[in-house]
Amino acid sequence: MRELVGTALICCLALPFVAAQAEPGFRPSVRGKKLIASGWHVPSIKVFRERAPELEKLPYDGAIIGSFYPFWEGFRSQQAALDEFVIDAKATPFQRFTDNFIGVESGNDGGFDWFDEARCAHMVANWGRLAKAAKEAGFVGVKFDPECYEGPSPFEYTLQKHRDTKTVHEYAARVEAVGRQVMQAINEHFPEMVILLYFGPSVAGDRSDLTKWCGLIPAFVDGMLREARPGFVIVDGYEQAYGFRKPEQYAAAREKMKVLAMKASPVPKLFAKHVQAGFAVWPDNWHGDPGIQRTSFRCDDLDRNYYTPAELAYAIHNALAYSDKYVWQWAESFDPWNARAMVFREAGKWEWQPVPEAFMHALAEGRKAVVPPPPARDLGQVGRKWTAADLGPIDDETVFAGLWEQYQFVADLPLRWRFQTDVDGMGEERGWTSPAFDHRSWPLLCIRALWDEQGYAGYLGYAWYRLWYEAPDLPQGRRVYLAFGSVDESAWVYVNGRLCGVHDIDPDVGYQERFLMDVTPALRPGQPNLIAVRVRNTIGVGGIWRGVKLVLGR
Repeated sequence: MRELVGTALICCLALPFVAAQAEPGFRPSVRGKKLIASGWHVPSIKVFRERAPELEKLPYDGAIIGSFYPFWEGFRSQQAALDEFVIDAKATPFQRFTDNFIGVESGNDGGFDWFDEARCAHMVANWGRLAKAAKEAGFVGVKFDPECYEGPSPFEYTLQKHRDTKTVHEYAARVEAVGRQVMQAINEHFPEMVILLYFGPSVAGDRSDLTKWCGLIPAFVDGMLREARPGFVIVDGYEQAYGFRKPEQYAAAREKMKVLAMKASPVPKLFAKHVQAGFAVWPDNWHGDPGIQRTSFRCDDLDRNYYTPAELAYAIHNALAYSDKYVWQWAESFDPWNARAMVFREAGKWEWQPVPEAFMHALAEGRKAVVPPPPARDLGQVGRKWTAADLGPIDDETVFAGLWEQYQFVADLPLRWRFQTDVDGMGEERGWTSPAFDHRSWPLLCIRALWDEQGYAGYLGYAWYRLWYEAPDLPQGRRVYLAFGSVDESAWVYVNGRLCGVHDIDPDVGYQERFLMDVTPALRPGQPNLIAVRVRNTIGVGGIWRGVKLVLGR
């Protein structure tokens, strides 16, 4: 999934705050915001019952505790465990942790389908049980992870049982109807409950394609919103924020959650009333077992980690500031409850080591009203190393499949282009679109590869590719196009100084879309042509990572 791939390489340059355009009254602030702990090492409710005063010394406002499966037949035989969970929670002397959540997963035993009325009725009843348990436990609600790790995802159309006979829109309508039933069951026990979604309705962007990953989540939310009572809250937890640092990243994501997703909803007034923006922070971002292409967390040299303490504090601060209320912190190698981390010496072999106090201190530092931006550094040697192949297919047979029914291949453009980052976004003013500009001092970079692979790991913002290309003679009267396999994630294409087109859509979609630019008015057949491509990347890796071809319209 690209959202997770993208989080592995985010640069930490501090840029000015850019307010979400459609939220003129919003100002970022950490006041009243809540930091919620989650991850591999969160203690069980029984441990909290025994050690609450000690565990509450950490700078959290609550934790996500437990793991329950409403989509499984028979509630995965967890009713007794849920009853015992409530008993332990009621007996736990929580003081500082005022905002706790029961963990709920979307795992599927393989038998669930939205058009199976009996299974849906069981699932709805399970949600009622969870709401009742959260209320009795004194928790604010439940965390729900739509990312399915066991069995086919209930929220991915391509995995549904009847996908061959029912359209995605038929499934979406059914999911919405069941979502209404789920909310009705919740209303019986806990109508003002908070549901923290790891991936919220913004995961589907503008809903132009409901068949993509978790594309049915918005329909589920719509159904709940139609039955929601005052006080009910759905938090778009925006797991895509793993690895964020800069305020611009959080501001753009907030706009996606609060504005774009609301506009795509059929119930925008209810959406605005009940849906909040949240964020995820992952202190040990993509650190772990080298056997799964990760690098170990380092306790002996914190500068070798994805986040330094100063960077972690800055990320937590910005996440809180741009959220409506909740930020949740995921952790795998990092065990904050015991101030230690899993350190791998080789694949499959690890040991516990104490985490330096500075890293632990960053958890509290991030909650301060003002946190200075950390100094920029090269992230090329930290985290996982990504290649173009990690984003999707890169072979031309797959990337350009179907194109030749309407277009005629002429030539592949060369691999090596001149490249320059444009940190302040002033490339156009400097004449970088013009054939008169001399780019010979620029370094050479290859397309069909990420710029992160070629010395620019973690770079976010604008960058330019320029190429002098001698076009072949072309037949008159035919439209001429440049076909881009993909650019991560937006592109402005100039030929001989003339803007021929813009590819700038939802970053979660645009990075992998093939697109064509009509260059007929600007390209000079049989002569040298200056081709300049301005690329913008706002999250993760970037660049012209697939091929570029010259084609003719038929």
